[in-house]
Amino acid sequence: MLDFSFINDEQPAHSRQLSYAGGIEYEKFVKAQELKIVEIHLDYYGKFRWSSLQIKQKLEAKLFRKSRERSC
Repeated sequence: MLDFSFINDEQPAHSRQLSYAGGIEYEKFVKAQELKIVEIHLDYYGKFRWSSLQIKQKLEAKLFRKSRERSC
């Protein structure tokens, strides 16, 4: 399971003040890479961090894709 946590952009990555956001299994991680939600260079077993701007862009892209699917 790959766990995600909420962390402020200014907060150091090694902080103990993290709030659990959820998690995904390996298969869903790979699927998210195929859908270009997760960058292909990121590793399921590695550490990575997205800024709040990156998260916003990912959510907007997802909403855009959904609205396009509905209009087709």
